[in-house]
Amino acid sequence: MSERDYIRQVLDQHPNSLLTGTHVVLKSGRHSNFYFDKRVPLRDPKTCDALGNAIANILDEEVGEVFEAVVATAYGAIALAYQVALHLQVNGHENIKFFIAEKAAEGGFTFNGSDAKMLAGMRVLVVEDVNTTASSTLEVLDALDAVGADTIAVTTLVDRSGERASHELQERNVMFVPILDMEASDWPPDDCKLCQDNVPVNTDVGRGKQFLANKV
Repeated sequence: MSERDYIRQVLDQHPNSLLTGTHVVLKSGRHSNFYFDKRVPLRDPKTCDALGNAIANILDEEVGEVFEAVVATAYGAIALAYQVALHLQVNGHENIKFFIAEKAAEGGFTFNGSDAKMLAGMRVLVVEDVNTTASSTLEVLDALDAVGADTIAVTTLVDRSGERASHELQERNVMFVPILDMEASDWPPDDCKLCQDNVPVNTDVGRGKQFLANKV
């Protein structure tokens, strides 16, 4: 069994993580009829550990670089990225360090003073949970560039961006390693087919509550 097949098997144990036929407002602001709720599998420490181990093995096979740092985006990717860093260390990346890109008040991401100094010159892996437009990933890369880090690769558990993330990262000469590709339709809010059909917005996941509040 391949590592990706194993990851699918692990996620199949959490069927409530995949929502279809719903109307979700994504973090990017786009609307979709599909949602992967990563909180469901990542709430289980054993599942999170298993995913981190499998992803680390995939990275060692497909990237073949020695990373000095793993960077997670706050807040959704933190638990998964930590497990990836742990298993990369077990696999031989002995001096690897773990960092969190924090949301900046003015938008984008930033690193605190001591982390910024440590990251300068480090060979970095960025770990995401889900990619839709890759906008958050690109903002993290901007923050890493600002502190002088050398971003080698980006990985994401679920890539639902089509070719968007791959294209953007290729332009930056950063390797992209999506673990699972999930095809899903999404639309900008002004052109949302679900809104046009008056499908109720899901307020249990995503940014549905904020979207409805802003419409009032």
